[in-house]
Amino acid sequence: MSNDPSIKSNAVAQMHARNKKIDALLGGTEAMRKAGKSFLPQEDAESDQKYARRLNMSVLYPAYEQTVSQMVGRTFAKPLIVEKVADGLKDYLSNIDLRDNDIDGFCSKWFYDAMAHGSSYVIVDFPIAGDNRSIDDDKRLGLRPYFSHVPFSCVLGWRSERRGNVEVCTQFRYRSVVIVPDGTFGEKQIEQVTVMTPGYVVVYRQNEDGWYEHSTDEQRIDGELLDCVPVVAFTPERTGFFEGKPVLENLADLNIRHWQARSDQDYLVHFISMPLMFYLGESEIEKIVAGTGTMLRLAPGEQMGFIEHSGRAVEAGWAGLDRIEADMKVAGAKLLTRTKLAMTDSQAKEEQSKEVSLLRHYANLFESAIDAALKLMSMWQSSKEPSHVEISGNLESDDTVEGMNVVMTLNTNDIISNQTTFEEAKRRGVISSQASWEEEVERLENEQAAITPPLMDFSDDKRSADSKQSNNAPA
Repeated sequence: MSNDPSIKSNAVAQMHARNKKIDALLGGTEAMRKAGKSFLPQEDAESDQKYARRLNMSVLYPAYEQTVSQMVGRTFAKPLIVEKVADGLKDYLSNIDLRDNDIDGFCSKWFYDAMAHGSSYVIVDFPIAGDNRSIDDDKRLGLRPYFSHVPFSCVLGWRSERRGNVEVCTQFRYRSVVIVPDGTFGEKQIEQVTVMTPGYVVVYRQNEDGWYEHSTDEQRIDGELLDCVPVVAFTPERTGFFEGKPVLENLADLNIRHWQARSDQDYLVHFISMPLMFYLGESEIEKIVAGTGTMLRLAPGEQMGFIEHSGRAVEAGWAGLDRIEADMKVAGAKLLTRTKLAMTDSQAKEEQSKEVSLLRHYANLFESAIDAALKLMSMWQSSKEPSHVEISGNLESDDTVEGMNVVMTLNTNDIISNQTTFEEAKRRGVISSQASWEEEVERLENEQAAITPPLMDFSDDKRSADSKQSNNAPA
């Protein structure tokens, strides 16, 4: 039994150990060099001095970091569609975390952390204020719920229980650092652990005697303690409750293999780029003078020259690196390849929409995570109004765009109908999977009616037929 709030749970310890290579890759060349022998083994006959020289010459090819960034960029290439967000929350979207981050910027960081590490968390919090407040009091004081991101690396553990058919979080612990004033002008960083349980938030800090309870606050809505922990976990590749694995772990392993092979290759090129001079004979080497503008006189049977590497090992090394880079491209591109996924009917309303890219699938899961966070935000306002966001970024491979151009050409040449074109765009993820052809037809008709000028109406013209005819007669 342990009463140390900073201890990691078994699940978190395993996830953090699995992500050491991810953190090193995301940290770039400096972090990989700092990791040393963990990812760049020292050869049996290699001295410490030579190993240190080789390590400091090694440079990381940032394939993992770039691929994750590109996938996040594709996902958020277009702003989130927030038309279906509850009206009571829309004013919060431009500053969703009370740190001037809008919902797009905040969610892109949340998504990046989860895609890179396998899981990431958001707390839907509320400013601490006085007791016995009502919802009207909160509005009058300008208090409102907000998102708070807890990165994967900061999480320490959680507990859960099953309520009905749903597993819910009953304890959530994470580490953070706060900056407090130190003297008149200075400041210092203090590490703390926050423990959240239904209705309570306890903060622990350290002193010379160990961890102590720094503060305890209640979480209430209309005077009632919360019956849940307001936290949402996004796990693209879920392995358990609040647990996930990196979606591009295979790419990470290949990137480390590239780091090792490139280190060997660069070190080899460094030494064989300078040819070695040799002398064959019986004279003392110290008496032989060679240099620019000098001529050597060799005795019969003596030889002097240079030994140069054939370059075959270097060529083989570069070829090996090319193969690893090609494998990394394939590993990264798998997220954009359309495939038939095992989804439920609620996840894919139509059979054709089950054939999507992994990135589209992860985006769908992330939509649900954002919706859950917005639901908790509404809960803080004693509202049950549902919210839904849609992600409409570039979630397919580039050939999807080319294929859509072909579809548009067929429609322009009257080979396929407008509805077929619409359904193809929907299937390829070009437009929202929630879009409906019937609704679009109705919208088009309404838009057309709004821009078409009214026709002149002569129904009230009371002139006689003879008068109308005479007025219309040619001059």
